[in-house]
Amino acid sequence: MKKLIIIIIACVCQVAYSQQDVIIFVQAKQLSNSLSLDTILIENLSNGTNVNIYNLPQGVSNYEINLSQGAEVNSIAQIAEQTTNFKLISNQPGLSRFSIKSMCSDFLHLELFNIHGQSLYKTTEQIVVGTNTFDFLNNYPSIGILSLKTSKDKYSIKVIGAESQITKLSLSNLNDLSLIAKNKSLKTDFDYSYGDTIRITAKKQQFHANSIVFVPENNASYIIYLSQPCPEIATVTDYDGNIYNTVKIGNQCWLKENLKTTHYSDGTAITHANSYTNWDWPDVKYYFDCNDNPDNSVLSGRLYTSGATLRGIFDHDEDLQQTNLQGPCPTGWHIPNNSDWQQLLDFTNSSSNNNYLKSTEGWNNSNNGIDKFGFSILPSGAAKALSDGTGYYFENCVEVSKFWTSSIDNYAVVYYWSITIENPGVLNQISNTHHAYSVRCIKD
Repeated sequence: MKKLIIIIIACVCQVAYSQQDVIIFVQAKQLSNSLSLDTILIENLSNGTNVNIYNLPQGVSNYEINLSQGAEVNSIAQIAEQTTNFKLISNQPGLSRFSIKSMCSDFLHLELFNIHGQSLYKTTEQIVVGTNTFDFLNNYPSIGILSLKTSKDKYSIKVIGAESQITKLSLSNLNDLSLIAKNKSLKTDFDYSYGDTIRITAKKQQFHANSIVFVPENNASYIIYLSQPCPEIATVTDYDGNIYNTVKIGNQCWLKENLKTTHYSDGTAITHANSYTNWDWPDVKYYFDCNDNPDNSVLSGRLYTSGATLRGIFDHDEDLQQTNLQGPCPTGWHIPNNSDWQQLLDFTNSSSNNNYLKSTEGWNNSNNGIDKFGFSILPSGAAKALSDGTGYYFENCVEVSKFWTSSIDNYAVVYYWSITIENPGVLNQISNTHHAYSVRCIKD
């Protein structure tokens, strides 16, 4: 499966910024391939200000964000301030154009370093009296530092290369006064103070957006993962009109959100229950809102008894693997069995690390995940039946998620998978049918 990875990396070189500035560098990747973003949304959750940075330069996969300067964004920024003898004319992926004024004949010594200080390329060119305009073509696709030295001066430029050309330095035949700098820069009213909590959302067409919430530190590193919808099935609608995104994970196509419907696809209603509802074993077909609060179902979906999930289908056969059992899923989708879930965990390597499947927000006590594959599990809680049949109680709505399967072991005992903040893995367990858990559908 193709994955987009957004890596916020820290530049290790010494840069002439104010000590109060907090600078982060955002790099977009799909597996090992660098990609450009369409939009970066930056929100200050501490004061409510935000900026939506769009119209980002294509072909650029590295973005510098100065949070302290109104979220000033420079796709390729200059390190040293310009002087009367040096002018950065244009700085875009693969091409940096600059001019140097000299009062005498001299030599320009150019050297390109990566952010770790390793030399990648160097050359020397003669300069004449007057203004010398140079083009530097750069095929190293990551952030680099371009060092320029003459006998009297020294300059540094931050650059980004493009793989489609050969690295070389040459004299330009263009007049620098007629050129317009192409360095993308945007200053906004975004307000930031050191210690504020920031949410960054990365967006790209044909990918699911994803966010990360953190308190930035200068020279810190963060990762955001973006996933893709299933080919030709970006969204699915249930009988109630709820719209679900899809996500492609390995060879499987899943709904990206938990089920919310109150009807089966043929229009048959599922009974709404609450904590005071009496139940009758084993074939109760109920749905719940966690804590009896409908707002909890908006993001994390509703909770269904296994009777509602399996639509009353049970069997005495041990280890029965029901396949393509639709339940309340939309037409063309079904309740996953244990084998479907195991395939998901094997592909994502999540059996012992549920952070890969958990959402980046919503979990209690800073137990958010990294949502590496776009499965985006939010805490949804569970409705547990009282043993005397007189009602239900709810497990913590922000600390646990449990998902029914269509796999049955003995009469009216059904398998489910659980994620909690106390356990780092994903557990496969059995439950009586009268409890209510979440449902996540998989494509037939």
